[in-house]
Amino acid sequence: MRKTKFLFGVIAALLISTASATTISEEKITVDLETNEVNVEIDIEELTTNSFNWRTTHPVRNLENSFAGESRACNVEELTVGAEINCDTDLKNNFSVKLSYTTSGLISSRGNIKTFSYSQSIYRPIKNYSFTVILPEGTGLVDDSNITAPAVQPTSGELGSQEGRRFSVTWNTNPELGDTARFQVIFENLDNQSNTVYETMPYLLGSLLIAGIIYVVYKRKTELEVSSVLDELDSDEEMILEMLRENKGEMLQKDIVDKSEYSKAKISGVVGQLEEKEIVSKEKDGRSNKVTLKEKFI
Repeated sequence: MRKTKFLFGVIAALLISTASATTISEEKITVDLETNEVNVEIDIEELTTNSFNWRTTHPVRNLENSFAGESRACNVEELTVGAEINCDTDLKNNFSVKLSYTTSGLISSRGNIKTFSYSQSIYRPIKNYSFTVILPEGTGLVDDSNITAPAVQPTSGELGSQEGRRFSVTWNTNPELGDTARFQVIFENLDNQSNTVYETMPYLLGSLLIAGIIYVVYKRKTELEVSSVLDELDSDEEMILEMLRENKGEMLQKDIVDKSEYSKAKISGVVGQLEEKEIVSKEKDGRSNKVTLKEKFI
């Protein structure tokens, strides 16, 4: 028995070690509960293998993919729990991957109350991880006073809306390697609610007012954070920042070199500094890199 446990431990360690060779700067997952569609956007800094894989704890059907704007050959392997998507690619550095597929089994029901549950093992480094679930039209969160657990777990999830017609919840995290990201939302049909925050118009207006206050506070906090970051920039970083602002927040790196008095190596180093400070993102574009200013700095 001890030998078996040891063997499983070694295998798990090898899997994590291999997967961690891939470095992801940002991963965004959106689940639409009305269509059972999952959309994944991944910005990859470095891939050291000739294939990209992505694992789920739920079924994968009708897969579509895009690697730096081009479709690749992918296969879906069913696992004991969930599935693994494997796609061949010769891309190695600074490219984006988009996956879109339909799934099932993410919602359980008990009477009028429905529970959405999602989990994902973090088996490679991810700097920024965002997860959004969009509730079906005509549904809303259950009042916490009517259930034994919070309607949104983790409670850091932010309530939003899709074009004012459907509610959504978004979490932004920075998970550690080996963590398991878990998300849960408890909701019900608004027509069947007997005592929820959405039951009457005053409650709805109150919720919108609170959301507005939260937005103002969040925007002010973001402005202060941006100001603090910009105050620490050196003259070379400020020069590139202003160039990007004058070009609608996006330029090819070779064009930045042409418009500056510096060498390719110098500009590459300064862009790298801005990327480390999460002011810009960079992706391969032909023989150059496309440098894009993060929205809050535009």
